[in-house]
Amino acid sequence: MMLPIPEIELVEAGKVSASSDKFDSYAFVFTPEFTKSSDSCSGLFATSAVAQHLSAINGKDKAFSKEVMLSMIGEGHVVVSSPTGPLSRDYDDVRRFGDAAAKAIKRLRQGGFRRPLLIVQSPSQECSAINDPLKDYSKYLEVSLLAAMAESHEALQTRESNPSYVEETKIERIGIVAESVEGVKEAIEFSISVEEGRRLARDIGSSDPERMTSLKAAQYVEDYFKSISSPHVTCSVERNVQVLAEEYPLLMAVARASLQVPRHAPCVVEKNRNSLF
Repeated sequence: MMLPIPEIELVEAGKVSASSDKFDSYAFVFTPEFTKSSDSCSGLFATSAVAQHLSAINGKDKAFSKEVMLSMIGEGHVVVSSPTGPLSRDYDDVRRFGDAAAKAIKRLRQGGFRRPLLIVQSPSQECSAINDPLKDYSKYLEVSLLAAMAESHEALQTRESNPSYVEETKIERIGIVAESVEGVKEAIEFSISVEEGRRLARDIGSSDPERMTSLKAAQYVEDYFKSISSPHVTCSVERNVQVLAEEYPLLMAVARASLQVPRHAPCVVEKNRNSLF
């Protein structure tokens, strides 16, 4: 069974604290701009004291802009700050945000926190120009959220062999703080849809050959599409070897050795998508 995606909630900047009942920590992804001035992010936190405290740490600790760091600020404010690093070099791209978000969520999980409030500082204006795809950071929020959700995932065989560990360390909810809600809901919906597909792919591709044989992989895909009950996507599996030999001769030429081991027999998954339009 596929691991459910944590609840994703859009939070307006400055409206909800990480010490509230809904969230237990901050995961703060920041760009080099923050190290120059914390004013650009003060409105993202429920209290300006958090940004001020992080700015004070930055002024004293030269590693602040290079390493992931956990800070306890006042009562109930746990912040993991994770820098993107430089964004303007010729080999930098939007994955900088994804790497930083993943590191922040990983550190919070290690600390026992389960409901992070993800705050991602937006890139500077020159990093958002779409005229140069190699320097385009316009999808920084989607990339950050996808990385956070990926870090909250556990491998299929880990879930099956050690369910108590998975239950104890799972991320229950991720809040997304946005300076403006415009376009953010769509970004969240898109990211969740992509992550569902990626979780299915991870379960199939990262499991060992015995756990996820051809037949088991096909069954896993079939069960998934049954569970979502989508009227727009149908899924069927052809397991009949004679039919496969007639319709997929090249497949059977490769799979002929597996016919001696029934559990490794070949099959073909066919998916059909009926467009809404």
